[in-house]
Amino acid sequence: IFTCSWSDFFNKQADPWREEAWDVICRTPQHTYMILTKRPGLMVEWAKKHEWPEHVWAGTSVESQKYAPRLDVLARVPAKVRFVSAEPLLTPLDLTKWLFQTGDDGMHDPPQPPVLHWAIVGGESGPKARPMHLEWGRSLRDQCQAAGVPYFLKQLGGPRPGGPALLDGREHRK
Repeated sequence: IFTCSWSDFFNKQADPWREEAWDVICRTPQHTYMILTKRPGLMVEWAKKHEWPEHVWAGTSVESQKYAPRLDVLARVPAKVRFVSAEPLLTPLDLTKWLFQTGDDGMHDPPQPPVLHWAIVGGESGPKARPMHLEWGRSLRDQCQAAGVPYFLKQLGGPRPGGPALLDGREHRK
């Protein structure tokens, strides 16, 4: 269940009903919930005060490299599955820092698991949609493939949402 897929579970406007919604989420472990936010810091604060169930995935939006530091914050959410939504993808994006295990130089920190377990990628849609260059989508596909992380290409973008999401003649729907 993609919670607030066209909104943000951690938007201030959700304050009045978030506790009640979280209670429903916690009482329905038979479902998988995906919570996406542009405010991962608020998600971290929430997780400090509330148990984070295994059936709740945590994600953040990263539309350009400028916003990639949101992934450092997302790493602090104790979710079993963490994901990035690179949609709309507006610039090239290097996610290798968050896709691979880090550390283990033998002298310092133990290895840290990857931050990301899934990537959603898509272009912007609507009458004033900014283009998503196919090379940006290819680069993210290749980064995810090298890390063994599922890659989901939602749409290429354009004046209307939807349509075939083909990259090099193939759908990517993991």
